Amino acid sequence: MSAASSSPHSEAEPSEVSAKRLRKSERKEQRRAHAKEQRQQRKKAQKLRKQEQRKARLEAMTAEERAEFLERERQAGRDRKAAADAALESAFQGGRPRIVVNCSFSASLAPKELTSLAKQLQLAYSQARELRSRCQLHLASLGPGNLARRPLELQGLASWSEP
Repeated sequence: MSAASSSPHSEAEPSEVSAKRLRKSERKEQRRAHAKEQRQQRKKAQKLRKQEQRKARLEAMTAEERAEFLERERQAGRDRKAAADAALESAFQGGRPRIVVNCSFSASLAPKELTSLAKQLQLAYSQARELRSRCQLHLASLGPGNLARRPLELQGLASWSEP
């Protein structure tokens, strides 16, 4: 018997190992999907509870109280938006540091990488906006023909504030 054929299972082992790894990764993916579904269901149930509580609260009010309450809610929303817009404008006028993302390299990225880039930029923008950060975020070389533009538009680029 030669050294290469000393173990009768040497050829079968790699396929058994890879099959076991595949089964393990499939179970892991199933657990992830199940956990995601449960999170979505909890979030949906919480949203429905909040809607029902608000509806009950509004129904308990008189017409005059309801109108006043709704107007206060609307005004609070307008005030929040005005404060956010003022913070963005202030950051643009004098914010430091300036963060510039050069998107001219997008032609060399795979579609999955373009999607990842768009998501990362969306997260950076939303964090800067929510934290009322004084940094400036600039996207360079993002013309109409740029391949990164479409994934960014899917992430809400059109609604991002531009000075």
